[in-house]
Amino acid sequence: MITAKDVMDMVERVDARLFPLCDYENFEPYQGVYRLGDSGYVTEEQYMAAFDGEPYWAETAYMVEGNGVEASRIAEILNTEDLAGLSEFLDEMFDTDNADYVFYTEATEEGTV
Repeated sequence: MITAKDVMDMVERVDARLFPLCDYENFEPYQGVYRLGDSGYVTEEQYMAAFDGEPYWAETAYMVEGNGVEASRIAEILNTEDLAGLSEFLDEMFDTDNADYVFYTEATEEGTV
């Protein structure tokens, strides 16, 4: 059973790996980047590497939590609907414009975001 503490512990570990890497420029033109709220952006490669050694649900849970959903709700979805349910929940967040804090995008032609 996944708990809210499990979710928050994962978020803290991933934040510690990603936040020191955040930037707003110096990306390759059109490079895939992830926004991490007001902290800045990291490359797609940096983002994916931050989840090495984390549970299979971590990447999706991180994005859901980063967009304001409480860890207890994330744990509830994972425990009742597994990753498929959480992925559907995240898709709905994007469809309703409720995922504007942590998300994937691309750098500009100048390598900025």
